[in-house]
Amino acid sequence: MMLVAWAARRPALLQSGETRGGTANILVSMAASPLVFIAAAGLALHNARQALYLLVLLIPAGWIADRLGRALQRRIDGAAARGV
Repeated sequence: MMLVAWAARRPALLQSGETRGGTANILVSMAASPLVFIAAAGLALHNARQALYLLVLLIPAGWIADRLGRALQRRIDGAAARGV
């Protein structure tokens, strides 16, 4: 799904008001849950109970990804506004 979002939000296809930073924000936010699930699956090979505890991190991972995505969006959009 992340590849579809990335392909659909190419700079040539963005509507007015949408930015590359907004695309980065969306992609970072979408990546949080799959990363936690991949880590839990890897840990489940070693210890299933600890993998279940790792799934508790889904909610804070979403919050962290949201904050990281907004910071990345500000950075990319700020650089674009400066012409860098």
